[in-house]
Amino acid sequence: MTWERGREVVERLLDEDHLEVVPPNDDHALRMLDEAQAHLRSADLIRDEDPVGAINIAYTGAHKAAAATLATQGLRPTRVGGHYAVEEAVRAQFDSGFIAAFGRFGRLRRRRHDLTYPNVDSVPPDADEASEVIELARDIVDAAQQFVESDRLSPFVR
Repeated sequence: MTWERGREVVERLLDEDHLEVVPPNDDHALRMLDEAQAHLRSADLIRDEDPVGAINIAYTGAHKAAAATLATQGLRPTRVGGHYAVEEAVRAQFDSGFIAAFGRFGRLRRRRHDLTYPNVDSVPPDADEASEVIELARDIVDAAQQFVESDRLSPFVR
């Protein structure tokens, strides 16, 4: 059975070439989730000395976890769609109940962008903010892990 929640958004992302259909791959999704967990451990290690780096690494973990949910469905972001396509797709499909963490993915993506491409008004993070971001990323990774391992997703069929 195809996941119906958020179908219109996924269809639009496919039509706009922001997502593409690929063979569904649970093994790939699980590998991405393992990498995401490793990123969170790394972010924990550097958050006091390098809060910007910790936020970037935590974001990468959250992004991989979100993309893992799409891999299970046979979906992958394109260069055109990139990080925002992942955000749109997971928010449209999964932002409810035990997976409400996906609704906060955009906040994390925007903060990472601000730190990667700072302007003169950008406020640098401290270890406390890095800790908050790591916890948010952990919520996203944990939700993705639960979702992928629950075997509730089937390949997306147009």
